[in-house]
Amino acid sequence: MSKNIHLNSKSYCHGTSSSNGQRLKRTFPGTFFLQNALSNNTFVLVLIFFSVFVIHFSCANYPSSDSMSSIYTSMSIIKEGNTNLDEYEGIISKIPPHIVEKIDNHVYTVYPIGTSFLSTPIVFILDKFLSKIINIDLNKGINHFIPSGIEIFIGSIYIALSSVIIYLVCRLMLGGQGYSLLIVFIFAFCTGEMEQGWSCAFQRGLKIRKKENYRF
Repeated sequence: MSKNIHLNSKSYCHGTSSSNGQRLKRTFPGTFFLQNALSNNTFVLVLIFFSVFVIHFSCANYPSSDSMSSIYTSMSIIKEGNTNLDEYEGIISKIPPHIVEKIDNHVYTVYPIGTSFLSTPIVFILDKFLSKIINIDLNKGINHFIPSGIEIFIGSIYIALSSVIIYLVCRLMLGGQGYSLLIVFIFAFCTGEMEQGWSCAFQRGLKIRKKENYRF
């Protein structure tokens, strides 16, 4: 009798576990799709990333002057823990004056700093790599030259990452690989991203006005 009860309890537990698994699959279809997409399409994802990155990076021209302060702001966050550009005032004076402003005797970019925050991890890795492997101090270097190549490099990385994300979203929504690749192609090479996105760590949006007091 006890043996039968034990078997029944195991069967019940197994059935409950199975039903829970089915419920999870119904509840989180995107999660299971993402796992399958990452495991089954690794080659395609890698191919998309490097194809977009290489083409954008190799086709780049000189970045827009509007973004010239973005890398300096990223480096200031890394080295000084703030967003002012006082330590780069010498080189900043050589770039167009409309992209920076002085507030309480500190120099800041007039554009939103979201781009600089996004760029900070890559700038940090580049700084460590150059100092350890090639013995180059990136912080001192950008005091003597405008880091346009770094802007192009970072812009190309984010366009390539965006292309991968768009591909995954399209596979989830549309299902077909051909349509998904077509949309990625249109995004990466037939829109304004090809004109501006790859060329710089761009920062558009509302300018930060002097009356705002959330500098740090």
